[in-house]
Amino acid sequence: MRCAGPYTRVFLDKKDASACRKLLDTLGPLGLEVTEALVPEGNGRTEDFVFSAKARGLGGEWTLGLGKFLGPKKLLRQTHIYEITLDRSAAGENAEDDEPWRGHLFDTGLSPLFARLATDWPHLAAGKPLEEWVPRDEAHEHRIDLCVG
Repeated sequence: MRCAGPYTRVFLDKKDASACRKLLDTLGPLGLEVTEALVPEGNGRTEDFVFSAKARGLGGEWTLGLGKFLGPKKLLRQTHIYEITLDRSAAGENAEDDEPWRGHLFDTGLSPLFARLATDWPHLAAGKPLEEWVPRDEAHEHRIDLCVG
């Protein structure tokens, strides 16, 4: 994921890193085999800006990314916006017939975001469009709207 716009990407903290490790454990029961993963430590280093994983299954090769951004300031604290980016590349026996796909899902917390991902992934793999998933060409404006309030 690239960062260019009126929003600020922030480090994934230890709590976020723990949630990312738990997410990896939930992918197997969904029918996905994780082939590669970059999991943040949560120590505030440059490696902690992103979580990413590659998985095979559910009819394709998938790339999952997670970013955290400063959200609108509330009364006593700064909020955060989390963004999942999910890519499906063409794969399988009929790879030339498959269309690559990318969608973005946003929320202010990781738990509801990861729960939604687990629920939606099989539907996305089956080619069913889901309203909550923002298409690639609209994601930048959507991220800006959420981050600036």
